Amino acid sequence: MMNWIAALIEMGASKPRKQQLFCTQEILPPNLFAILRLTWYRKGKPYEVDEMSIEQAEEGTEAAVHKLIKEALKSGADVSIICACPPEALGIE
Repeated sequence: MMNWIAALIEMGASKPRKQQLFCTQEILPPNLFAILRLTWYRKGKPYEVDEMSIEQAEEGTEAAVHKLIKEALKSGADVSIICACPPEALGIE
């Protein structure tokens, strides 16, 4: 997952629009922590969607997902996440 974070940081996309964050808690298959979808924009219009499944690690999964969400939003993407834990556990209010 750390290579996704590095890629987000390198993108440095401009933010001509306000990003959106959607987070919901659902029961997921065993060992699956979250499903994350990033919608990227160019000139204010969607041009790419990345989707990834994040497996549950023994520790640090919540912190890694929080950082991934934060960097995606800073880079200009909309973020949608279905997660096994409540949004508050990811630092989302």
